[in-house]
Amino acid sequence: MFDGTDWTTIFVAVISAGAGSIVPIFLYLFGVKRERDSVAGAIIAEVSSLVQVAHARGYLSGLKTEYEDLKLRLHGAAPFSRDIVDAAIYRLPVPENYNLIYRENAAKIGSMGPKKAVMVVQFYQLVQSVLADVSPGGFLYGGTIDLKQMAQTIEILEHALNLGKDIAGIKESNTGAMHDFPPRPPGASG
Repeated sequence: MFDGTDWTTIFVAVISAGAGSIVPIFLYLFGVKRERDSVAGAIIAEVSSLVQVAHARGYLSGLKTEYEDLKLRLHGAAPFSRDIVDAAIYRLPVPENYNLIYRENAAKIGSMGPKKAVMVVQFYQLVQSVLADVSPGGFLYGGTIDLKQMAQTIEILEHALNLGKDIAGIKESNTGAMHDFPPRPPGASG
């Protein structure tokens, strides 16, 4: 059946087909890795920026100060007169596109790996929760005398900022200053 078959011709054809398919596969895999690294780098940069802006503007310390002030006002108020205590008001102007990179790459976050993807999604959900409280319609935006609600918002913001620092690789010194060592691209050693 195979008598007289020129095996050299068959081998050359098989090797040529294999070599021809290796290049597109390599280019595809290289492109996937490059896109994954690009998404990870962009998300990490956005998280780092959000954490550093929150730190520089003193959002957490301002919220804690407002909490302590309300606590003192409530403590100093006469019994049954909580309704006349000035409410704590904390408002933050939030641009609509504060999380643009996250929104544009939400479908690709899984490429960062399961652990990092979970951290990133948690970070943005926690931030969104705090923003709901300090934006129009939120209880802190309108004013509140509920210390428990304020304490929850502070706790959520602290957790979000700590998670963001972990994601972005931001270190905090003993003085409270933040040191952002530019995040290494995923897969970089050192």
